[in-house]
Amino acid sequence: MAANHTNILLRPMTLPDFTDVHRLIREFDESSIGHAGLTLEEMRSDWLGRARFELERDAVIAVTPAGETVGFSAVFEYRDPPVRPFLWGVVAPPYRGQGIGATLLEWSIDRARKAIPHVPDEARVVLQATAFGAHEFTKHALTRHGFSYAGSFYAMRITLDTAPEPAKFPDGIRLITYADRPDPRMFAYVYGHSFADHRGWLIRWTMEHPLHRVNDLLSWPDTDPTLIFFLMDGDMPVGLLTVHPSDEDDPDYAHTHWLAIMPGYRRQGLARQLLQHAFVTAHALGRKGLTLNVDASSLTNAVHLYESAGMHAKYQWDSYHLELRPGIEYTRQ
Repeated sequence: MAANHTNILLRPMTLPDFTDVHRLIREFDESSIGHAGLTLEEMRSDWLGRARFELERDAVIAVTPAGETVGFSAVFEYRDPPVRPFLWGVVAPPYRGQGIGATLLEWSIDRARKAIPHVPDEARVVLQATAFGAHEFTKHALTRHGFSYAGSFYAMRITLDTAPEPAKFPDGIRLITYADRPDPRMFAYVYGHSFADHRGWLIRWTMEHPLHRVNDLLSWPDTDPTLIFFLMDGDMPVGLLTVHPSDEDDPDYAHTHWLAIMPGYRRQGLARQLLQHAFVTAHALGRKGLTLNVDASSLTNAVHLYESAGMHAKYQWDSYHLELRPGIEYTRQ
Protein backbone atom coordinates (compact mmCIF):
# COMPACT_ATOMS: atom_id res chain seq x y z
CA MET A 1 0.00 0.00 0.00
CA ALA A 2 1.32 3.46 -0.87
CA ALA A 3 1.91 6.13 1.78
CA ASN A 4 1.08 9.79 1.14
CA HIS A 5 4.76 10.72 1.27
CA THR A 6 6.44 10.22 -2.10
CA ASN A 7 8.22 6.87 -2.44
CA ILE A 8 7.39 5.68 1.09
CA LEU A 9 5.45 2.42 1.21
CA LEU A 10 3.46 0.78 3.99
CA ARG A 11 3.54 -2.99 4.18
CA PRO A 12 2.51 -5.60 6.75
CA MET A 13 5.08 -6.24 9.45
CA THR A 14 6.79 -9.64 9.44
CA LEU A 15 9.01 -11.42 11.95
CA PRO A 16 12.34 -10.14 10.52
CA ASP A 17 11.05 -6.56 10.91
CA PHE A 18 11.15 -6.77 14.70
CA THR A 19 14.80 -5.68 14.70
CA ASP A 20 14.10 -2.42 12.87
CA VAL A 21 10.89 -1.69 14.78
CA HIS A 22 12.68 -2.31 18.07
CA ARG A 23 15.38 0.15 16.97
CA LEU A 24 12.74 2.82 16.35
CA ILE A 25 11.16 2.17 19.75
CA ARG A 26 14.53 2.16 21.53
CA GLU A 27 15.55 5.47 19.98
CA PHE A 28 12.16 6.95 20.81
CA ASP A 29 12.35 5.77 24.44
CA GLU A 30 15.90 7.07 24.89
CA SER A 31 14.91 10.51 23.59
CA SER A 32 11.63 10.59 25.56
CA ILE A 33 12.43 9.07 28.95
CA GLY A 34 16.21 8.73 28.91
CA HIS A 35 16.24 4.93 28.91
CA ALA A 36 15.71 2.10 26.47
CA GLY A 37 12.65 0.02 27.31
CA LEU A 38 12.06 -3.62 26.42
CA THR A 39 14.84 -5.64 24.86
CA LEU A 40 14.28 -7.04 21.39
CA GLU A 41 13.47 -10.48 22.78
CA GLU A 42 11.11 -9.04 25.41
CA MET A 43 9.30 -6.99 22.79
CA ARG A 44 8.94 -9.93 20.41
CA SER A 45 7.66 -12.16 23.22
CA ASP A 46 5.25 -9.47 24.43
CA TRP A 47 3.69 -8.80 21.03
CA LEU A 48 3.49 -12.38 19.82
CA GLY A 49 2.20 -13.59 23.20
CA ARG A 50 -0.94 -11.46 23.04
CA ALA A 51 -3.98 -13.65 22.46
CA ARG A 52 -5.72 -11.37 19.96
CA PHE A 53 -2.64 -10.14 18.07
CA GLU A 54 -1.66 -11.30 14.57
CA LEU A 55 1.52 -9.61 13.38
CA GLU A 56 0.86 -9.24 9.64
CA ARG A 57 -2.76 -8.22 10.24
CA ASP A 58 -2.24 -5.84 13.16
CA ALA A 59 1.05 -4.05 12.41
CA VAL A 60 2.56 -2.19 9.44
CA ILE A 61 5.90 -0.56 8.74
CA ALA A 62 6.80 2.45 6.58
CA VAL A 63 9.73 1.69 4.26
CA THR A 64 11.88 3.87 1.97
CA PRO A 65 12.82 2.73 -1.55
CA ALA A 66 16.23 1.79 -0.12
CA GLY A 67 14.54 -0.57 2.33
CA GLU A 68 15.00 1.54 5.48
CA THR A 69 12.22 1.20 8.06
CA VAL A 70 11.29 4.74 9.12
CA GLY A 71 8.02 4.18 10.97
CA PHE A 72 5.52 1.63 12.21
CA SER A 73 2.08 1.32 13.74
CA ALA A 74 0.43 -1.54 15.59
CA VAL A 75 -3.10 -1.98 16.95
CA PHE A 76 -3.69 -4.16 20.00
CA GLU A 77 -7.01 -5.46 21.30
CA TYR A 78 -6.41 -5.78 25.04
CA ARG A 79 -9.95 -6.48 26.20
CA ASP A 80 -12.56 -9.10 25.40
CA PRO A 81 -14.80 -7.81 23.93
CA PRO A 82 -12.36 -5.42 22.18
CA VAL A 83 -14.21 -2.20 23.00
CA ARG A 84 -10.95 -0.27 23.58
CA PRO A 85 -8.34 -1.10 20.91
CA PHE A 86 -5.01 0.65 21.44
CA LEU A 87 -2.56 1.95 18.84
CA TRP A 88 1.18 2.36 19.18
CA GLY A 89 3.34 3.93 16.51
CA VAL A 90 6.58 5.80 15.90
CA VAL A 91 8.04 7.77 12.99
CA ALA A 92 11.80 8.37 12.89
CA PRO A 93 12.56 12.07 13.59
CA PRO A 94 14.08 12.89 10.15
CA TYR A 95 10.85 11.71 8.50
CA ARG A 96 8.34 13.55 10.67
CA GLY A 97 6.17 16.26 9.15
CA GLN A 98 6.09 14.52 5.76
CA GLY A 99 2.71 12.79 5.99
CA ILE A 100 4.01 9.39 7.08
CA GLY A 101 2.58 9.67 10.58
CA ALA A 102 -0.79 10.73 9.17
CA THR A 103 -0.86 7.71 6.87
CA LEU A 104 0.05 5.38 9.72
CA LEU A 105 -2.70 6.92 11.85
CA GLU A 106 -5.25 6.46 9.07
CA TRP A 107 -4.22 2.82 8.70
CA SER A 108 -4.53 2.36 12.48
CA ILE A 109 -8.02 3.85 12.59
CA ASP A 110 -9.12 1.62 9.72
CA ARG A 111 -7.62 -1.44 11.42
CA ALA A 112 -9.26 -0.56 14.75
CA ARG A 113 -12.67 -0.33 13.07
CA LYS A 114 -12.36 -4.01 12.24
CA ALA A 115 -12.89 -4.71 15.95
CA ILE A 116 -16.45 -3.38 15.76
CA PRO A 117 -18.10 -6.58 14.43
CA HIS A 118 -16.59 -8.46 17.39
CA VAL A 119 -18.27 -6.40 20.12
CA PRO A 120 -21.94 -6.33 21.21
CA ASP A 121 -24.17 -4.20 19.00
CA GLU A 122 -24.92 -1.69 21.77
CA ALA A 123 -21.29 -1.21 22.90
CA ARG A 124 -19.33 2.00 22.45
CA VAL A 125 -15.97 1.42 20.71
CA VAL A 126 -13.05 3.79 21.34
CA LEU A 127 -9.54 3.75 19.89
CA GLN A 128 -6.90 4.72 22.46
CA ALA A 129 -3.44 6.23 21.95
CA THR A 130 -0.81 7.89 24.13
CA ALA A 131 1.52 10.86 23.80
CA PHE A 132 4.41 11.69 26.11
CA GLY A 133 3.91 14.98 27.90
CA ALA A 134 6.54 16.91 25.93
CA HIS A 135 5.65 15.50 22.50
CA GLU A 136 3.43 18.22 21.10
CA PHE A 137 3.84 16.88 17.55
CA THR A 138 2.14 13.62 18.58
CA LYS A 139 -0.70 15.45 20.31
CA HIS A 140 -1.26 17.66 17.27
CA ALA A 141 -1.30 14.65 14.94
CA LEU A 142 -3.85 12.86 17.13
CA THR A 143 -6.15 15.86 17.51
CA ARG A 144 -6.04 16.53 13.75
CA HIS A 145 -7.44 13.03 13.29
CA GLY A 146 -10.29 13.56 15.74
CA PHE A 147 -8.74 12.26 18.97
CA SER A 148 -9.41 14.11 22.21
CA TYR A 149 -7.46 14.28 25.47
CA ALA A 150 -8.73 11.74 28.03
CA GLY A 151 -6.35 11.93 31.00
CA SER A 152 -2.75 11.64 32.16
CA PHE A 153 -0.51 9.09 33.84
CA TYR A 154 2.75 9.42 35.76
CA ALA A 155 5.80 7.19 35.96
CA MET A 156 6.93 7.67 39.57
CA ARG A 157 10.17 6.85 41.34
CA ILE A 158 11.87 6.99 44.72
CA THR A 159 15.59 6.60 45.39
CA LEU A 160 16.29 4.82 48.67
CA ASP A 161 19.53 6.18 50.11
CA THR A 162 19.11 4.30 53.40
CA ALA A 163 17.34 1.13 54.48
CA PRO A 164 13.60 1.88 54.83
CA GLU A 165 11.70 1.13 58.02
CA PRO A 166 9.68 -2.12 58.00
CA ALA A 167 5.98 -1.88 57.20
CA LYS A 168 3.62 -1.95 60.19
CA PHE A 169 0.22 -3.56 59.72
CA PRO A 170 -2.68 -3.57 62.21
CA ASP A 171 -3.26 -6.57 64.44
CA GLY A 172 -4.91 -9.39 62.52
CA ILE A 173 -3.55 -8.22 59.15
CA ARG A 174 -0.63 -10.19 57.74
CA LEU A 175 1.33 -10.67 54.52
CA ILE A 176 1.76 -13.90 52.62
CA THR A 177 3.31 -14.51 49.20
CA TYR A 178 2.12 -16.33 46.11
CA ALA A 179 4.78 -18.92 46.94
CA ASP A 180 2.93 -19.55 50.22
CA ARG A 181 -0.41 -19.96 48.43
CA PRO A 182 0.04 -20.49 44.66
CA ASP A 183 -3.63 -20.06 43.82
CA PRO A 184 -4.23 -18.06 40.60
CA ARG A 185 -7.97 -17.82 41.28
CA MET A 186 -7.39 -16.19 44.67
CA PHE A 187 -4.89 -13.88 42.97
CA ALA A 188 -7.49 -13.03 40.31
CA TYR A 189 -10.17 -12.50 42.97
CA VAL A 190 -8.26 -9.85 44.90
CA TYR A 191 -6.93 -8.25 41.71
CA GLY A 192 -10.37 -8.09 40.10
CA HIS A 193 -12.25 -6.78 43.12
CA SER A 194 -9.53 -4.23 43.94
CA PHE A 195 -9.43 -2.70 40.45
CA ALA A 196 -13.04 -3.17 39.31
CA ASP A 197 -13.98 0.43 40.20
CA HIS A 198 -10.90 1.95 38.51
CA ARG A 199 -10.85 3.74 35.17
CA GLY A 200 -10.54 1.44 32.18
CA TRP A 201 -11.93 -1.68 33.87
CA LEU A 202 -14.68 -3.56 32.03
CA ILE A 203 -18.00 -2.85 33.75
CA ARG A 204 -19.50 -6.21 32.79
CA TRP A 205 -16.50 -8.23 33.84
CA THR A 206 -16.27 -11.87 34.83
CA MET A 207 -13.51 -13.69 36.69
CA GLU A 208 -12.06 -14.76 33.34
CA HIS A 209 -10.83 -11.20 32.73
CA PRO A 210 -8.65 -10.83 35.87
CA LEU A 211 -7.64 -14.49 35.63
CA HIS A 212 -6.27 -13.85 32.14
CA ARG A 213 -4.31 -10.81 33.40
CA VAL A 214 -2.98 -12.78 36.37
CA ASN A 215 -1.86 -15.71 34.23
CA ASP A 216 -0.18 -13.26 31.87
CA LEU A 217 1.78 -11.69 34.74
CA LEU A 218 2.71 -15.11 36.12
CA SER A 219 4.20 -16.00 32.72
CA TRP A 220 6.61 -13.04 32.67
CA PRO A 221 10.25 -14.16 32.92
CA ASP A 222 11.00 -11.83 35.86
CA THR A 223 7.92 -12.75 37.92
CA ASP A 224 9.03 -14.21 41.26
CA PRO A 225 6.29 -15.88 43.38
CA THR A 226 8.06 -14.69 46.53
CA LEU A 227 7.65 -11.07 45.35
CA ILE A 228 3.87 -11.28 44.92
CA PHE A 229 2.29 -10.32 48.24
CA PHE A 230 -1.26 -10.72 49.51
CA LEU A 231 -2.56 -8.73 52.45
CA MET A 232 -4.70 -11.10 54.50
CA ASP A 233 -7.42 -10.51 57.07
CA GLY A 234 -7.67 -14.01 58.46
CA ASP A 235 -8.15 -16.19 55.38
CA MET A 236 -9.53 -13.33 53.27
CA PRO A 237 -7.22 -11.57 50.78
CA VAL A 238 -7.83 -7.81 51.06
CA GLY A 239 -4.83 -6.30 49.28
CA LEU A 240 -2.23 -7.02 46.64
CA LEU A 241 1.36 -5.98 45.89
CA THR A 242 3.65 -7.15 43.10
CA VAL A 243 7.34 -6.27 42.90
CA HIS A 244 9.54 -6.99 39.90
CA PRO A 245 13.32 -7.01 40.36
CA SER A 246 13.97 -4.48 37.58
CA ASP A 247 12.05 -1.69 35.87
CA GLU A 248 12.24 -2.23 32.11
CA ASP A 249 13.00 1.50 31.69
CA ASP A 250 15.43 1.74 34.61
CA PRO A 251 17.01 -1.63 35.54
CA ASP A 252 18.69 -0.26 38.67
CA TYR A 253 15.24 0.19 40.21
CA ALA A 254 12.65 -2.41 41.21
CA HIS A 255 9.15 -1.90 39.85
CA THR A 256 5.70 -2.31 41.38
CA HIS A 257 3.18 -3.31 38.74
CA TRP A 258 0.11 -3.67 40.98
CA LEU A 259 -0.63 -2.21 44.41
CA ALA A 260 -4.29 -2.34 45.41
CA ILE A 261 -6.64 -2.59 48.37
CA MET A 262 -10.15 -4.05 48.32
CA PRO A 263 -12.80 -1.28 48.60
CA GLY A 264 -13.97 -2.24 52.10
CA TYR A 265 -10.42 -1.92 53.48
CA ARG A 266 -9.43 1.43 51.99
CA ARG A 267 -8.78 4.61 54.01
CA GLN A 268 -7.16 2.60 56.81
CA GLY A 269 -3.50 3.21 55.97
CA LEU A 270 -3.04 -0.25 54.46
CA ALA A 271 -1.97 1.00 51.03
CA ARG A 272 0.73 3.16 52.63
CA GLN A 273 2.10 0.15 54.49
CA LEU A 274 2.00 -2.01 51.35
CA LEU A 275 3.98 0.72 49.60
CA GLN A 276 6.43 0.73 52.50
CA HIS A 277 6.84 -3.03 52.10
CA ALA A 278 7.58 -2.45 48.41
CA PHE A 279 10.35 -0.02 49.44
CA VAL A 280 11.76 -2.60 51.87
CA THR A 281 11.65 -5.29 49.17
CA ALA A 282 13.37 -3.08 46.58
CA HIS A 283 16.16 -2.30 49.06
CA ALA A 284 16.53 -5.98 49.97
CA LEU A 285 16.94 -6.77 46.26
CA GLY A 286 19.89 -4.37 46.13
CA ARG A 287 18.09 -1.87 43.91
CA LYS A 288 18.51 1.90 44.09
CA GLY A 289 14.82 2.37 44.69
CA LEU A 290 11.34 1.68 43.34
CA THR A 291 9.23 2.81 40.39
CA LEU A 292 5.53 2.50 39.58
CA ASN A 293 2.96 3.96 37.19
CA VAL A 294 -0.23 5.69 38.28
CA ASP A 295 -3.36 7.26 36.84
CA ALA A 296 -3.12 10.99 37.60
CA SER A 297 -6.86 11.06 38.40
CA SER A 298 -6.94 7.81 40.39
CA LEU A 299 -10.17 7.54 42.39
CA THR A 300 -8.15 6.47 45.44
CA ASN A 301 -5.97 9.62 45.26
CA ALA A 302 -2.96 7.38 44.76
CA VAL A 303 -0.73 10.19 43.46
CA HIS A 304 -0.99 11.97 46.82
CA LEU A 305 -0.16 8.71 48.63
CA TYR A 306 2.96 8.14 46.56
CA GLU A 307 4.13 11.75 46.80
CA SER A 308 3.62 11.79 50.57
CA ALA A 309 5.88 8.72 50.77
CA GLY A 310 8.66 10.56 48.92
CA MET A 311 8.05 9.46 45.33
CA HIS A 312 8.11 11.90 42.42
CA ALA A 313 7.06 11.84 38.77
CA LYS A 314 9.85 10.95 36.32
CA TYR A 315 7.69 11.70 33.30
CA GLN A 316 4.08 11.98 32.18
CA TRP A 317 2.14 10.52 29.31
CA ASP A 318 -1.31 11.53 28.12
CA SER A 319 -4.14 9.36 26.87
CA TYR A 320 -6.12 10.29 23.75
CA HIS A 321 -9.37 8.71 22.60
CA LEU A 322 -11.19 8.52 19.26
CA GLU A 323 -14.78 7.28 19.32
CA LEU A 324 -15.23 4.76 16.52
CA ARG A 325 -18.85 3.97 17.35
CA PRO A 326 -21.20 5.55 19.91
CA GLY A 327 -23.06 3.32 22.31
CA ILE A 328 -23.12 2.03 25.86
CA GLU A 329 -19.77 2.50 27.63
CA TYR A 330 -18.38 -0.89 28.67
CA THR A 331 -15.46 0.45 30.73
CA ARG A 332 -15.17 2.59 33.86
CA GLN A 333 -14.47 6.24 33.05
